[in-house]
Formats: sequence, structure tokens, C-alpha cells
Amino acid sequence: MESRTLNATIQELLLIFREALVSLIPSMEKAKIPWRDPDAYDDWDSIAMQVFSSIVENACREVINDAFPIPQYGMTMGDYSELSFIDVSSRDSRVVNCVLICLTTKDLPFDTVRIQTLDPATRRGMTITEIPWESAQFGLSVNKGGRVSRISHVSVTL
Repeated sequence: MESRTLNATIQELLLIFREALVSLIPSMEKAKIPWRDPDAYDDWDSIAMQVFSSIVENACREVINDAFPIPQYGMTMGDYSELSFIDVSSRDSRVVNCVLICLTTKDLPFDTVRIQTLDPATRRGMTITEIPWESAQFGLSVNKGGRVSRISHVSVTL
């Protein structure tokens, strides 16, 4: 029997998620479900949320355990002080203290990461912006009772 243990970085989980979204494009086009902004709405959002939940959230759930939950994929929040979240920074450190909102498309499918900057002191959501996929670094900020720690790797038995 094949091992059902997933050992992955948060970066790898997001890559798997992105690959899954890209693999759905031919089926979405056949079904006439728009997946590219600004045409993508409820049908695509629902599909992307479920894929994110199955791949990313489920893998992070054991790590989060009794900590605050992760916001739903594609949603922005005004206050992240009582949430755990997928954090995003850029490889060149120009972008820090950001939360993943969703992946979107500029040129190639899902080549852009939509993020919300956070006030580092209050963890209130601020500006929404986008960075290229290639420059994004992902982690998991786990919030347990107001104490936030960053996790970069998960090991989960499925």
C-alpha cells in the first residue's frame, strides 16, 4: 500500500494548487465556465475554493489544529488578528506582511498572486495588490491566541 503521508512546503502546496487549476482549464472551457478575470464569477470561484480547501487547507489543518482558521480562498478580510493565513512575501523582500487572496491571470494561466497587505502591528487588512507568481514566497502564519508563528513545511498523514 502506498504511503499516504504528504511532506511538503507551503510553497509546494501552492504549486500543486496552481497546477490543479491549470489542469481544469480545458474542462471549464468545454463547460463554458469562465475562469479568467474579469469574467470568472460564482461557478469558477466555487470550484477554485473547493480545490484550495482540498489541497492547501486540509494539509494545513493538522498544523493549525486549535489555532484560528484560515480565511476562505478568494475572500478579503478587514481584520486578520483572529485568523491564521497563507502569508506571501516576494523573493526580493519588496513585499512583506501580505495575505494570499487568490491566483489570477495576466498573461499565462494563474501567473499572478493577488494579495492584501497587513498592518504589522494590528494585522488589519490594507491595500490589495498583485505580484508575479515567480516572485511569490508562501508560508503559513499560524495564529494561536494572538501569538503568530510562521510555518513553511507540513507533514500530514492523509
